[in-house]
Amino acid sequence: MSNERIAKLAKSLSSSAEYTRGKAMTMNAYLKTGKVNKFLEPIAAICEALPDTANAFTSTASGTMYLFLEINQLEGFKTDKIESLLNLFEYLGPTRTSSEDVASRLTKVVCYTFADVHTAEYGGKYFSCNVYIRISLTAKEESETCKRVVVGYTTPQEPQPIYKIECADEAPATTGE
Repeated sequence: MSNERIAKLAKSLSSSAEYTRGKAMTMNAYLKTGKVNKFLEPIAAICEALPDTANAFTSTASGTMYLFLEINQLEGFKTDKIESLLNLFEYLGPTRTSSEDVASRLTKVVCYTFADVHTAEYGGKYFSCNVYIRISLTAKEESETCKRVVVGYTTPQEPQPIYKIECADEAPATTGE
């Protein structure tokens, strides 16, 4: 292998490392402002209010802070606490919102992306960071409010049921109100 090719590969790695460093420094600067707490505090509050059924964890990659919240064993998806949490994240103005039902698991997944929450300059280049929040809400298998309903079947060779989730408008007040 030629020294020229090795030098090009080393330069590419160095450039990638500088980019990663800039993204990491931007995320650290954002954390130091305390502004990320507007996302962390409501998630922590849910975990404290529902200690037996709620769990949160975090990760970072490529300039994005990932916040995951899982709430299990719910009677339904429309408790006051859950509705307040979802409304708060909507109020904060996400760049993108998505929602998906995973009927096979009686789970509703709601995701919020907040792009460019912080921008900083390092080494003459500008970097930004993002926040991604994923909330998984899972109903109890024996829920009186939410049910998994068969709405069809897959191909005739080996038919598998196709499900959807049907929930009443309100969950009983005993589920984390």
